[in-house]
Amino acid sequence: MGNSLINLFSILLSIYALINFKLVKELILSKNRIYILVLSTIIVIFPYNSINFENSLIKFFSFFRFVLMFFGVLIFLKRNQLVIDKSKIIYMFIISIIVIDVIKEYFTGTNILGFYTDYSGRIASFTNDELIIGYIFCFTSIFVIDSFFKLKNDYYILTLMFLLITISFIIGERSNFIKFFIITSLGFFVNYFKFNKILIKKFIKILILFFTLLLIFFFIIKDTKQFNKIDIFKIGNQNINQIEKVDDNLNKFYKNYKNLIYNSKHTPHYKTAYEIFLNYPLFGIGLDNYREEAIKKEYEDKRYFYTNSRASTHPHQLFFELISEVGIIGLIFFISLFIMVLYD
Repeated sequence: MGNSLINLFSILLSIYALINFKLVKELILSKNRIYILVLSTIIVIFPYNSINFENSLIKFFSFFRFVLMFFGVLIFLKRNQLVIDKSKIIYMFIISIIVIDVIKEYFTGTNILGFYTDYSGRIASFTNDELIIGYIFCFTSIFVIDSFFKLKNDYYILTLMFLLITISFIIGERSNFIKFFIITSLGFFVNYFKFNKILIKKFIKILILFFTLLLIFFFIIKDTKQFNKIDIFKIGNQNINQIEKVDDNLNKFYKNYKNLIYNSKHTPHYKTAYEIFLNYPLFGIGLDNYREEAIKKEYEDKRYFYTNSRASTHPHQLFFELISEVGIIGLIFFISLFIMVLYD
């Protein structure tokens, strides 16, 4: 249900952009750097060097749909300023409901509608078995935080960020939590330097507050199931904190850390993606071709327990997916676009 609504939303906005293609063309031809960069990114990720051109071309057009959606949203909002103001209220209402629902499920085991999950350390909330509330929460929260950025009150923004990052963590979707944490942190500092003349004393105070909240957050979560679910803190059914208490011997810890790396389900994906990047550094292997390349014998490494599972549909990590499929050129364009959107 959740994924279907997201896909329907993107298709409808893409169609809206095509209907208003004249306005799309005007936006592209304008001097706004973001629109130019969006168009340039599309040109760069075209599968020129793809190991399977047909496969990448299909994925390219699928990705192009989201670019049309981007312009569709812009055109819609430009025409409906009142909608923008109302949408902020709607986003805040949605976030408030999700926050209340997540907290209820975290402490009682079921959400407002009685939904629950047997997956330890995860929150079902309104998406029930689909377990994608983290994605919806992060997407919606970014718009809410963006509205608060315009208040130019750093302390209010940091408090809101602390609350939303904590809720994102409680939800238990590791990938969405990490992305949300990075996006909100970068967004805060980019907006800080944008709206303030760099006042050193104030910046130091903000930095101290930021890391104080981060430290408090760490101590709050360190004994939770969600924290122990993050692979890098986990060896078998024991987490690193437990190992450090049991054994202070550095050599043994190093050996256990190596076991963590070699027995992790995701390490072969990351290693393979990195090696693919080294073989195709500029433009990568083309969109949606990770599995076709990763299955080759040259990427097999018997030191890793799950090496035979390396050829999944993607590397399970956005950075490694980008460098392996679109190379360093594509990565630079994506990062530039991300930073420019944050700054503007």
